[in-house]
Amino acid sequence: MFIRKKSIFLIGLFVLFVMPLGIFMLPGSAKAAAVFNQNHFRVYQDDGALNAATMFAAIDTNCNIYMGQNFRIRFEVANTGDAAGSVVRRLKFSEDGGTYTTVTTNSNNVRLNDSANFTDAAATTTRLTATGTFVAGQGKDTGADASTVSITNVYYIEDEYSLLFMAGAAGHTYTFRIYSTDAALTTYDQTPTVIALQVSGNPIPPAPVTFSSGSPILPSTSIENPQGAFKVIINPSTSSTGEIVSQTSTASPNVNLRLLAGSDVAYMMISNTLDFKGVIMENYAQTKSWDLCKGA
Repeated sequence: MFIRKKSIFLIGLFVLFVMPLGIFMLPGSAKAAAVFNQNHFRVYQDDGALNAATMFAAIDTNCNIYMGQNFRIRFEVANTGDAAGSVVRRLKFSEDGGTYTTVTTNSNNVRLNDSANFTDAAATTTRLTATGTFVAGQGKDTGADASTVSITNVYYIEDEYSLLFMAGAAGHTYTFRIYSTDAALTTYDQTPTVIALQVSGNPIPPAPVTFSSGSPILPSTSIENPQGAFKVIINPSTSSTGEIVSQTSTASPNVNLRLLAGSDVAYMMISNTLDFKGVIMENYAQTKSWDLCKGA
């Protein structure tokens, strides 16, 4: 009888012990919180007022930038949570996939650089894709930190930074993210990636190529180029009519190029791949030695 009563008592204790745990584990209401998302960006030239610069590329589109010239990146940060929250927008960069580091005016291969087109902390107006209601951000060219702002849920803010690649940046790949001081945002739907390009033999690169009117100047017609066309000729030889023609096959990857272009061409880029990744711009020349496997 004693053992039986003890067994019943222990079972009763077990049941009483589990039931409170079950009640404790029942889901409750989640606490409302801000959720900050870097959801859009755009790269601009530094050629106009803070809210009127010319774009380098479409929204959320990466591009390559030459060293020695200012460029600007505008970021949109949206609060997609269910409560307001404060954020101090600080710009950081990563070089070739490394640790994110704060952009400053006096260190690293990419720096904030003073723009002649706006003053630091000037107010932005919306230029990117709206995500709810707009809150004015800032243009920044002398400090990585924008002001502290409380952003209501379903509101968004835009900040634009004036940047410059230094000599050591050439050929490196940079990604940029907004932090809240040194804390990463909740999510990053869009992160701009920019490759720094160098103009060989020219410390200050040219402005982006544009044609204000008309068409580029074509090469002059001649016996060697009767069509007057832009041409890339591999291991050139002269046909019976005097035209320069390309070799159609080669056993060696090392070739000589003949490059026929118009009189208004000043620079060129040559690549074995369509994306021109890591290619350095150089002065235009009619001839160049080239490796079809490795490049220059």
